[in-house]
Amino acid sequence: MGIQFTDEQQRLIKEAVRWYKHSSEQVLQYSAPAGAGKSTVMHAIINELGLLPDEVAPMTYIGSAAIVMRLNGFHNACTAHSWLYEISEEADKHPLTGKIIKKIRFIRRPLDKNKIKLICVDEGGTIPYTMKKDIEANGIKVLVCGDLDQLPPVLDKPAYLYTGKVHRLTKIMRQAKFSSIIEISNLLRNGHTPKIGDYGDVLVIPRSNLVNEMIMTSDSIICGTNRTREYFNNYIRSDLFGFKTKLPQYGEKLVCRKNNWHIEVDGINLANGLSGRVSSPTSISKFDGVKFKINFVPDLFPDIVFEDIECDYQYFIADFKTRRQMKNMMNMAYGDTGEKFEYGYSITTHMSQGNQYKNGIYIQEYLNPEIQRNLNYTGLTRFRNKCIYVLPFSRTFGRGFTPKPVKKSVVSIDGKPII
Repeated sequence: MGIQFTDEQQRLIKEAVRWYKHSSEQVLQYSAPAGAGKSTVMHAIINELGLLPDEVAPMTYIGSAAIVMRLNGFHNACTAHSWLYEISEEADKHPLTGKIIKKIRFIRRPLDKNKIKLICVDEGGTIPYTMKKDIEANGIKVLVCGDLDQLPPVLDKPAYLYTGKVHRLTKIMRQAKFSSIIEISNLLRNGHTPKIGDYGDVLVIPRSNLVNEMIMTSDSIICGTNRTREYFNNYIRSDLFGFKTKLPQYGEKLVCRKNNWHIEVDGINLANGLSGRVSSPTSISKFDGVKFKINFVPDLFPDIVFEDIECDYQYFIADFKTRRQMKNMMNMAYGDTGEKFEYGYSITTHMSQGNQYKNGIYIQEYLNPEIQRNLNYTGLTRFRNKCIYVLPFSRTFGRGFTPKPVKKSVVSIDGKPII
């Protein structure tokens, strides 16, 4: 049985074909929530145009999002930097400290118009505006998709989705209608909070019912604040795993916190937000007090290995407030002290964008009401198969973590209301 497209999707596919063949506009943009078939529609458009996979340049800004594109069938998906630029490194002295600062220059590399017939951009809202002209400089048509219900960019002005004409898909595909992750995510998009209960793919519990077994079997814990994130990272390492060393051990979860477009493996750059694991024991005997080396494997793509990554030790062991100060002075006072990594058992919702996990925990917190809806929606939709949705204690984080048995309350999506 083939894919059953919604009427919205059919209209968008026809419009995209008309745009590609007859319109003078270079860019077509569309937004789709979880379950509305964002990638499915992009594949359908490519097929309707009769384009071969190697005639398409699939790209995204975030390294983890490029990996997700590959998992969704775009075998040659890479970061935009990998597609568009050659990168050179220059050294200069900082005027105050005198330390050597390494600066990266991006030299635009034209795409071959005889080979590449279409540029496909996913997570279009994360592309910085400064890259827009380079993406469009080749005169190749650009198909952009994303999800406007996710968190908006924090610092950069986005190149796509937030301006111009944006087509909106709103209907959930039949194949996703029976997923409680999709059902509850749609409620979250409308500003609702789910009630406690077991909905199959989603278990909604109060914070007091979060137990160690849930934490140990989760791919990731996603939360709203760095304070909560640091609490769980420390708790998992010291209380659950019993690690006493500050250096990461084999198999531990880390997340990259600084883009380094100079480091690339198979078209995937070492990018901010890329989560993965240490794939070799950290050698304390070679640790010089400034940098330590790791091999790093992204969670979603075990065939990619970033080897001998030199990591900044002082940044790694600092608390989140100190790391924020260090990032504000990034490479200005510290010079070349290595890549910025942090423990990644728990990450913030902002850091999770572009990632996907099979199962895990989302911890709702009371934050800025203007982005609360986007936070909850983005956090839940990072998980494909299962999610434990943890409701907050109160409007303060003040309580510590106290493991208690889970009391399940079975509620059906088609039975009792979930809001």
